Amino acid sequence: MRRKRSGEIPQLQFNRRSNIRSSRYYKITLFYFHRILSHGRLIEDIIDDALELLPDASIRELSTQLKSKYSEDDERAYSGDLARFILNLSEEKANAAWIKELLAGAIARQIKICGASETLPDDIEKKIIQVSEVLGTGQVGIKILRVLYFLKLNKLSFTQVEMMDRIEQLDHLSLLSSVPVSKISRLLAANRPIRKFELLEERGNSVIDLDSEFLEYLQMPDQTPIWESLLEKDKGDVFLPEDFSFGSDTLHTLKELLTAKSSCQILFYGAAGTGKTELVRSLARSVNMELYFVKTGDHGNPMERKLALEQAVRRKVKNILYCFDEADTFLNTQSDSFLSFFEHRPRRHGSAMDKSWINDFLDRNSAKIIWITNHTHGIEESVRRRFHYSLQFHPLDTRERFRLWERLITGHPVAKYINHNYLQELARAFPVNTAGIKSTLDLLRNGSSTKNKEKALCHLEELLRAKTKVLTGKEAVKIRRQKEFHMPEILETSVPVDVLFREVEKHFQIEKASSLMSPYVGMTEQQIRRAFERAERSDGILLIDEVDTFLLDRAGAHRSWETSMVNEFLDAMESYTGVLACTTNRIDGMDPAALRRFRRKVAFHALSGENASKLLIAYANEIFGEKAASHFAKDASMVSGYTGLTPGDFFVVFENLKDLSISEIAPGTAARELRRELELKRNGSKGRIGFS
Repeated sequence: MRRKRSGEIPQLQFNRRSNIRSSRYYKITLFYFHRILSHGRLIEDIIDDALELLPDASIRELSTQLKSKYSEDDERAYSGDLARFILNLSEEKANAAWIKELLAGAIARQIKICGASETLPDDIEKKIIQVSEVLGTGQVGIKILRVLYFLKLNKLSFTQVEMMDRIEQLDHLSLLSSVPVSKISRLLAANRPIRKFELLEERGNSVIDLDSEFLEYLQMPDQTPIWESLLEKDKGDVFLPEDFSFGSDTLHTLKELLTAKSSCQILFYGAAGTGKTELVRSLARSVNMELYFVKTGDHGNPMERKLALEQAVRRKVKNILYCFDEADTFLNTQSDSFLSFFEHRPRRHGSAMDKSWINDFLDRNSAKIIWITNHTHGIEESVRRRFHYSLQFHPLDTRERFRLWERLITGHPVAKYINHNYLQELARAFPVNTAGIKSTLDLLRNGSSTKNKEKALCHLEELLRAKTKVLTGKEAVKIRRQKEFHMPEILETSVPVDVLFREVEKHFQIEKASSLMSPYVGMTEQQIRRAFERAERSDGILLIDEVDTFLLDRAGAHRSWETSMVNEFLDAMESYTGVLACTTNRIDGMDPAALRRFRRKVAFHALSGENASKLLIAYANEIFGEKAASHFAKDASMVSGYTGLTPGDFFVVFENLKDLSISEIAPGTAARELRRELELKRNGSKGRIGFS
């Protein structure tokens, strides 16, 4: 849960009504004012604030000492305004040292009484010490961070110091902290941790303005350092490395890097939901390493996440792998915004200082870290070359989704309703990522619809359809939940291509023309190229339906994109090393150069009368049971005399008949419906307008 912001830091109010002496910052305020009075220049505001720090008894004693200096008729005598009286006295050189000593002595006695010291309240002091230890700034860092926090408390002092130039500010910090100016300059240099972690606001030459995120952290009443809670140990089930689409060489290289004695920085990048985080978890488990994630999202601001990494690498514990998930904010230090050209103020957490910290961190840390980002276009070249290994993740293909489904569905209440073929349909029809599949199954697990098969599958498909729409912007393909149909052996020459692929146990990637075509110039060519690249990575078979859409004869082209589309397809074919299968109903209109590139051309003819009769009986048995053969004997006899029927005609007819009982279907009905389908194909659009 994200912590509530504390807002503006509470200012110390120096007046009698505010009762500064009851503040939790009273003791350190006494301490710093003693140094100001001992070594600084007296001005009216400083004198006013110093008097507010003293109790009434000390004020009366101080007044007595001061009033005795002059007689009542002296023009410099006390007139009721003690601060003004002190200032008037101090303007005389002879009195200045005595007045400062008098005020400093009063503050010193009060310090002794209440036990004041150079420390902030325990909770803030503890955090400043922890931050200094993580950053390695030592006691000098602790002292300076204390002073900077104190200046934020005292608005008046902060405003006065803010108006100074850099040299004067350094002198003032030295006065309050008792640290030499040379050491403060080194501590606050641009290449030092305090500036790299952006603990200071970058405003001109100012060196006193603490960053608002750091102030927020210091003021939060946390019991443990926030960076400790940002490191979360991984737990739960993981996939096997082999479940991912990467080859054995890639996985072997990753494991070698993780098990080597030296440190390594690995970059995983690619589209969201492609399994980057899951592969990290899988690799860690496979090499027996403990995995810690640097939490993301609402857990901690960027400064705290940096500190979490610094703390992690300082542990120097062997056999631990760290994962910095969603590291886009830190790695993409180049601005990708056109408007950023006009910005005068450097961007926060994406600036040159972030780049400096990242480069320095990658060079010096001794841990094994995998960084995950969705984009790399904003990563500086100097940052990219510091990674020992990088791996790009592409959107999941059908085979990868199928394997995910197989793993995630195991043990789920709906698993008993889902067979192999239906799982393949889910993977093909719904291009959702790993997180989408997981969340869908989690929702379904907690619902009441899992007790009924039809309701469970309808609910599953509706959830996946909604996710597909929101992720891709497109409607999902509607799938049919039907029994697996087995073609009779005599029809082997008419078996669809995807069935053949299933027989040889090869993954096939189906690409339809409608999914590759785009209304934008050049986008269709990109979609074609990406389809071939996906198939190349999956080591499967690429099936492109209605390929004539992309391979029309260029001799008849009227627009440039018609030619470029064919050229891109032919070029992709040339470089593709896998198996490509294409289907078309219009081979006569295809480009001759494309036809030459296909090694095999397989023609699918209409069924013979004998095969048509066998296919009808096969469909009848499949839908109505084995006893249906005798009921459809007349239909089989009738279709044996038909020529020109195709398996698609049978599918249409029996889809319409399957909702009827066999007793409601008169003998010859199926054959007559097939005859109508045959006539429609032959006559085409030659019939009359209207209904018949």
